[in-house]
Amino acid sequence: MTMRSNLCALGRGGLGGIAVVALLGALTACSPGLNWRQVPIAGMTAMLPCKPDTAERTVSLGGQALPMQMAGCEAEGSLFAVSHMEAPRAADVPALQREWQQQALASMRASTFTLSTQGVPAWAQQAMGVQTVGSGPDGKPLRAHLRWLVRGAHIYHLAVYGSAIPDTLTEPMTLEP
Repeated sequence: MTMRSNLCALGRGGLGGIAVVALLGALTACSPGLNWRQVPIAGMTAMLPCKPDTAERTVSLGGQALPMQMAGCEAEGSLFAVSHMEAPRAADVPALQREWQQQALASMRASTFTLSTQGVPAWAQQAMGVQTVGSGPDGKPLRAHLRWLVRGAHIYHLAVYGSAIPDTLTEPMTLEP
């Protein structure tokens, strides 16, 4: 079973899964290797290691239907994605961010995870990073490095999913105004 089909099946549960399914539905294969490039998303610029496909989907979060924009690609055996959603009010952001994190971890069936606030960009009003191991639909371990960054009412999510994720795959992945 390919990583794409594993993540597609993984996406059947929760918002994190919805984002993965939506992104993978639009995703086509990238050229091999890492070719870092700037990718615009909702007024920001993300660095991704391959030419991304983009998608927009309405997701349910906080009892609301909210539009989510996504860009992502596959390289070096991993899926790289950046997502964005805007909260109706800035006051809603903390609860929406927590729910998004919980749903993303639940969709992977993550049993343990490590929280991190390292590498917070100067522009981010708050940030949370998670490294976790869960399982794909085939039952095999699936690793993820996930980060949520907040600017005003905007929530951005950077994600790398793969069987092994060395720092060389995550360190260059950034988001800047």
